Formats: sequence, structure tokens, C-alpha cells
Amino acid sequence: MTQLELSAPAPRPEPRAVPGGELKEAIKREVLAALLVYGLGRERAITGERLAELVGQKLLDRGHQHALCLRTLMRRVQESVQELIEAGEGIASTSTPPRGYWSAQTVEELEESLAECERRARMTLRRRRGLRRVMARMRGQVEIQGIA
Repeated sequence: MTQLELSAPAPRPEPRAVPGGELKEAIKREVLAALLVYGLGRERAITGERLAELVGQKLLDRGHQHALCLRTLMRRVQESVQELIEAGEGIASTSTPPRGYWSAQTVEELEESLAECERRARMTLRRRRGLRRVMARMRGQVEIQGIA
């Protein structure tokens, strides 16, 4: 007589509430892990949306209960990337194909990301200057030598 194997899949851990600080650190850890696994080098850049999906799935797999919509999770991923860079991680990003985030493997990859960051900063400063001129005009102030 043949014996039947009656094995069931392991139960998923029960979702648990996670304090805000712990969730923030968990997201940061998962962002770094995802980049080191899936995003090594420029050619393997991961979009912010895909990175958020990977992080969200990992959090669920690890039993974290979170009610973050994809857009909120994308914002949290952006914040985590910023904090990781400030902590010394070589995370680069670009908006040119293949666009997204990646773990930089060369100085040239970081230089490319830095150049785009600097272009955006200059554009933001030009916008700020223009808005200040409009505000000065609206307030009736006179511009002297092009400076409001």
C-alpha cells in the first residue's frame, strides 16, 4: 500500500504592526538589499516604481503589515535612497534610459549621476530666481541690476 505525503506549505507569518521608525529602517534595509541583488551597475538600473514593488513584497514576505500605497512606498524609497547616500552608499540614479536607481560599480557611474543632479540643481535655482522676480514685480518692487 502506498503512503500519501500530507505536507502543507509553511504558514505565512501573521502580519504585525510595525512602529514608524522600525518600518523606515526596514524599508532602508530592503532598498539596499534590492539594489545589491538586482541593480548592480548602470545597465541594471531599477525604476523607482519597481524598487518600491520589490521592497513592498519583501516587507510582506517578512511579516510586516503596512498600509502603504505604491506612491507612498515610492516616496519612502526615495527618502531611503537619500539617507543611504548620505551614509556613504554608492547609489546612483538617472532619468535617461535605462532610468532608475543602481548600485554604482565605477566612479564614472557616480559621475554621470552627479552631473544630472547638478543640472537639476541649476534648473531649480533658475526657477527660484524667476519666481523671486515675479514676486518682486507683484509687490511693486523695482529690480536693480537684474536682482530683485
